[in-house]
Parts: sequence; C-alpha cells; structure tokens
Amino acid sequence: MKMKIERYIPIWIAFLAIPTTIAQNAKEGDDLVQPPITDSENGLLDITLNLEYANYMGAAHTFTNTRLLNGTIPGPTIRLKPGDKMRIHYHNKLENQTTAFDIYEVNEANGGKQYENKHHSPDVSNLHFHGAHVPGELPSDDIRLRVVPGDSFQFETIFPENHMPGTHWIHPHAHGSSALQLGGGAAMAMIVQDPPGYLPKQVEDAEDVLLLVQYNDLDELTMISKEIGDTKLKISGGVDERVGKQRDYRMVNGQYMPTITLKPGEWQRWRI
Repeated sequence: MKMKIERYIPIWIAFLAIPTTIAQNAKEGDDLVQPPITDSENGLLDITLNLEYANYMGAAHTFTNTRLLNGTIPGPTIRLKPGDKMRIHYHNKLENQTTAFDIYEVNEANGGKQYENKHHSPDVSNLHFHGAHVPGELPSDDIRLRVVPGDSFQFETIFPENHMPGTHWIHPHAHGSSALQLGGGAAMAMIVQDPPGYLPKQVEDAEDVLLLVQYNDLDELTMISKEIGDTKLKISGGVDERVGKQRDYRMVNGQYMPTITLKPGEWQRWRI
C-alpha cells in the first residue's frame, strides 16, 4: 500500500484484529476504497448476508466463481455497541456439487472418521464472529453449524454491556471448507464502537479508515480447490515480477497496493 505525505503528519493507528465494494478492474495504486457500512439502530444490528458465487477482477489476479459475502471483497462492515443484539440472516446461495468430496458421505459409507481433517464439502458454510466475546452455542457463534447450499440460518447474539471496543472480523468457519471460502475472499469487518469520551479527542474526531488485509496464495488455493473436487472456482493472474508471476501477496480492502492520501495536520484512525 502506498501513502502520499508531504510533511510530518500525526497518525494514531489502532493495530487490532485483522473494505470496499468488489474491486472490478481495479488498478495498482488506486485510491483506497471503504466498504459499505451497516450500523446498529436502537440496540439492534440487523443485516442479511448472502454467501454467493461472484467474479472478481483485480489489479493482480482474477477469480471466477469465488465465494463472497454479498458478492464483494471484502463483505460489508458492521458496527455495533456493547449491549447491542446482532442478528444476521445468513443465506447459502451456493450449489451442491455432486463431484465434490463430501466427508459425511464417505465416513458414513466407511463407518469411521478417517477423513476428519481433509478439505471437503466446498459449498457448506457458517459464520464465525472472530474476536467477539459472545456465547459459543446456537443461535450465536457455533462453528459446528453446517448451512448447506440452498439453506439459511438466523444468527442472534447479544454483546455484553462490558464488551471492550475494538476491530474484529467475520468469516466462514465450516470445518473442511473454510480454507477455500476464506482464501477466496469471504470475510468482513465487525467493529464494536467506543463509548463517548473513551479516546483522546484527536482520535475520537479522526476519520475512521479500515484496512482489511487478506493474504492471497493462489497456488495453495488452486491445490485446495482440486483436492476438494471443486469445479466452480477458476483462478488466473499473479503479480508481475522480473521472472514469472508472484502468486502470493496481500490485498487491502480487496485492492492491490492502494493509495491513501493525507493532508498536513490531518488525523486518521487506521483500523487494521
């Protein structure tokens, strides 16, 4: 990521847990774009999230039929306060691939669990609220949940009144398919907001800038896709280097090497 700074600028950076609409035809060095934001209202954060196939055309690589939250890399940002209820209507709009490796069918046929830790079931999903101090049982955050293609689930959980503010994230966490879905871009930011007077005034008044960093290993993702029997995802490209293509690199808000421009004396709060 590039930054244009003419003179010394005081910047307060929040290094917290690791946003923009889908970066169609984005170029290296484009201005950093922020994702759409949904805020809680009257103590309720209510949002619909669809896990769906989508095409991504970025500065460094192209995904065809990758799996994304609401069709963007990353998905929308949500913001809520301690004490709020979070309700997510989660719809799995993927397809059941008969060619894919299904651990449950194999284990049932063999009467065991010998394939417990193998990549499998590429289109089965769920959501994990990474960093949130909330119950680990349904309808809250239970990674054992399996939302199969065509099905849906309504997550509901309450953030404690004493929940610390911070920058967290949400991503699929179904055992066997999370590497393929998360590696393909399915992730989004979840912000627990600060109470009034919690921060120094310069920081409280500063512009919030989200930097959602995602690591791309295109060769590893290709290997997982083949191992799992996925016929949907297609990957092309890589970062141009002097010799060949670099196939692993990081993106910020779905962009490769975006630019942030600041004015002298300007404060920004970076949520990384």
